[in-house]
Amino acid sequence: MGTITFKIGSREKLFRRLSCCAILFCLPIYFFLDIVVDQLYDEHNITEGYFINTSGCRILATSPFTWDVVPLWFDLPKAHCGGWPLFNHYSDDVSNYLELNTNMAAKSYLYRLKITDLKCKYQEIVRSDDSHTRVVNERNFILKPNLRLIIVKDIVHVTCNARNRTVYNRVHFFIKRPKDVTKKATVTKTKIPTPSQDHKRTRRLSVLIFGIDSISHMHFLRSMPETGIFLRSLPHVEFWGYQRAHTNTYGNVLPLLSGQDANEIKRGCWEKSGYDKCKLIWRDFESAGYTTAFGEDAYTIGTFNYLNPGFRRPPTNYYLRPALTAMAELSEVSNTRLKHCNGHVSFGDELFEFFYKIMPHLKFKDFFSFLWWAEGVHSDFNYAKLMDNQFLHMLQQLRDKGILEHSLVIFISDHGNRQGIFRLTRQGMMEVNHPILITCYPKWLEESHPLAISNLKLNGRRLITTCDLYATLKDILNIANLTDGNVNKRSEELSSLGENIPRGISLFLPIPELRTCALAHINETFCPCNTIREISIDDANVQRAARFMVRFINQLLQSHTLCHKLKLKRVLNSYEYMWRIKAENQDYDIKVQAETVPGLAKFEGTVRFSSYSMALTGPIERINIYGNQSSCIRNHSLEPYCYCKTNYVNGIERG
Repeated sequence: MGTITFKIGSREKLFRRLSCCAILFCLPIYFFLDIVVDQLYDEHNITEGYFINTSGCRILATSPFTWDVVPLWFDLPKAHCGGWPLFNHYSDDVSNYLELNTNMAAKSYLYRLKITDLKCKYQEIVRSDDSHTRVVNERNFILKPNLRLIIVKDIVHVTCNARNRTVYNRVHFFIKRPKDVTKKATVTKTKIPTPSQDHKRTRRLSVLIFGIDSISHMHFLRSMPETGIFLRSLPHVEFWGYQRAHTNTYGNVLPLLSGQDANEIKRGCWEKSGYDKCKLIWRDFESAGYTTAFGEDAYTIGTFNYLNPGFRRPPTNYYLRPALTAMAELSEVSNTRLKHCNGHVSFGDELFEFFYKIMPHLKFKDFFSFLWWAEGVHSDFNYAKLMDNQFLHMLQQLRDKGILEHSLVIFISDHGNRQGIFRLTRQGMMEVNHPILITCYPKWLEESHPLAISNLKLNGRRLITTCDLYATLKDILNIANLTDGNVNKRSEELSSLGENIPRGISLFLPIPELRTCALAHINETFCPCNTIREISIDDANVQRAARFMVRFINQLLQSHTLCHKLKLKRVLNSYEYMWRIKAENQDYDIKVQAETVPGLAKFEGTVRFSSYSMALTGPIERINIYGNQSSCIRNHSLEPYCYCKTNYVNGIERG
């Protein structure tokens, strides 16, 4: 019995020891799985299950920071254009002045120079057309303390040389300050009316449109938090259902400025000599007595200038393009991230300066301005963070000067990030169709036109496009359209149309709840109203869809013999649409991301399978950067697809 007892006791001790070891071994694993791994999950509260939830469209809410974003999200070092800020420039209401920056001149020793070593020249410049300028006067001068030169023209190119090298090269531009601003103002000083006095109101709203290229709603939240906080501190509406209707900037901006799409413009008013006959919205504002301004920081890919001649005559009262052309011709220096520098100033900063120079006019005139930033943000996913404080400061200046008291601010983008690594992710695929749009308005507008602003707020959760913004701008031209009586009448007329609603609807009217992508003229490829689920890239229909896309691209390029025929290399990602609202005879839609050779181009398209037929539901998009791969052709619509044969010699790819 004693022996048996001993054996049982030994086993119990062994079991206890093994149990303790197991517990000690499992505790760290449990801690890692239950505590540490939990920290790796993206945890956030979605206060709204849907950005939009109507009978016509439902868009799931997402978070700015997901697993797709985190690996690609980092701070860029603040880059500066090189150069010596040797001169300052400014204007009063009579003349333009160029003066020596004495603080910088005193640091000439840093450049191993003496001021007396410098030989300088300025050239006064005028516009010829959107792509050319000409010199009308030039003068050599020497530097001396307190130097101040009077410049007659509004653009001047200044260079200084010493010891056979250029040490200063910059184009300066001027905008004269308004005359007699303390004595006379052109904005009507009518007392702000009560709602019952709507019909007596004579004061008008200025319109300030600030556009940033390639910024989705989510990317705005993650990249520009300070600007977002400021905009939300004002009376505002944030539009969660604003969607792109076309592929690129040109296709989305044209409806905003004209109410028409690119094809309608081309068939109607466009000429080989330019867009001068097109009735863009700023012409309506100018006819109504507004002062107008238009500026972009992208010279090569300007909205009206990329493979197009732009305008024969300046389209607005203040126009940055002539100065930008002079910079591109005379002083441009390329930079890997800033892309273009004018001496020590980036083209993007020149656009900010352009607005600061017209800002004194905003306080005393009814104004329409359209400004668009693309440098850096167009191609660099993380660049927008560098612009946050610049936009914040600009908006604070507008507030401090009282300009926001009579202005409608439209903060907008055209689409999300269209090319690059992020675009290949599921989050990037969703965000590209959902750009940022926030409007801010003065408090008195809601007090005097409560129904119009109530509708504006309602439309923050409706499906909208830039066509609706065009209709909204038309209403701004006549505040009388926004009285409660008029808004009620127009709303009833709109409701009676059922599904026969117009493409563009003023945001001061209630966008019908039944609106679908088709009714909003949003291409099915860009429609956000149907959810998707990932499917295997080896699925037979996925492979068929990818091959069909490549065949379609090759058919487009068939007449362009300089472009190489493409072949499918692999399918990258594939998704199936989960239809909430089925189209008639609709069978099966697949979205495919595929890579081709030569050139390693990455494309995305949606193919519809119906019985035994296949068809594209919209354009095929290039979703990675193609640089100079298509430099052998000049065709805006085909450039994303073409890989020039000159890049592929003897079986070896170049570039």
